[in-house]
Amino acid sequence: MSKLLIFCTSLLFLISCGGGDSNDNVPPSLSDEFDRVQCLSNIYDNIAMLSFQEFQLKLEDLDVSSSYYIENPSDITALNSLRSSWFDAYLAWQHIEVFSHFGKGEDILYGFKMNTYPTDVNRTKNIINGIAQFNPAFLDNQGFPALEYLIYGIEATDEEILNTLNNSSSLTLIGDIVSEMTSNTSLVFNWWLKNRSMIVNDNSSTATSSLNLLINDFIYHYEKGFRTNKFGIPAGYFSGGQTFPEKTEGYYAGDISKSLALSSLESIYNVFEGRKYDDNTVIGESMYTYLNFLQEGVLADDILIKLDNIYMSINNLDNDFALQITQNNDEILNTFNLIQSVVAKFKIDMTMAMGVGIDYISGDGD
Repeated sequence: MSKLLIFCTSLLFLISCGGGDSNDNVPPSLSDEFDRVQCLSNIYDNIAMLSFQEFQLKLEDLDVSSSYYIENPSDITALNSLRSSWFDAYLAWQHIEVFSHFGKGEDILYGFKMNTYPTDVNRTKNIINGIAQFNPAFLDNQGFPALEYLIYGIEATDEEILNTLNNSSSLTLIGDIVSEMTSNTSLVFNWWLKNRSMIVNDNSSTATSSLNLLINDFIYHYEKGFRTNKFGIPAGYFSGGQTFPEKTEGYYAGDISKSLALSSLESIYNVFEGRKYDDNTVIGESMYTYLNFLQEGVLADDILIKLDNIYMSINNLDNDFALQITQNNDEILNTFNLIQSVVAKFKIDMTMAMGVGIDYISGDGD
């Protein structure tokens, strides 16, 4: 569902959830005295930008390997190299997705263009057969999932995949997908590079201030990108128990769902606790320290404990979530429920403590 920037909906949400009718429970002096600039600097310099830089490198590798495969479409080694660089970039993407709806990313629907799954298989086949053309306006026909289908799922065996992809329309589509991914990433990354001062030097606590928007985007990602897409939808939580294993992230690759989910959870830890991207022993100002500043240390620690429980639950799942759903879906649902238990902590308790209004509409009944 598209993210709607309608600030007034936060009041309606809090009333419907029984969370109170105001975010004014925190004395303004406490909110105003917290150094948001230091918090934003830590998120920007030590988490967001380091994540983007790593992702840029992985995308460059993906671009190189895809170009090589396009030139050598019958070479299984080239295909496997493409698969490897795709997976490495996909893992790195999990640390970008938490920031993908902020600023320029929101303007161009960056997160949706990079990682809307399941991909539109029928349209992909039509493009390969010359009936349709690649169009970036179709969110579910590009990014990591679309490329995954081509290199893993379009046929049953590697030999058949090589045969099917060995034509101009298929190879052009691979090039178009990777080109669109790199182009959109460059737009977003350059926006972040040029706007450090605007993002970081904002010590205000208005609805449109940097930290308030980042907190909203963080919660939105946790609730939608992490909870709903990775677990809730494929496990049938929102469909009366009807499961959709084919809607798991990394479905065609087969055994990477858990790795992607754990990487995504790591990004959530990093942003909430203020962990440096490439050294999680370095911890700076963050939402966690903000809650402690507001004398909400019990809440802050409770969130970390629950995140630890989520990590252990995910780690006990099968590497392939589709297989896990088919064999024992209760384990996925148990994990979902643990994730769900933190939604209210973030969306109600944390935001009320910080005086932050929720700026998007939730359609999941929570």
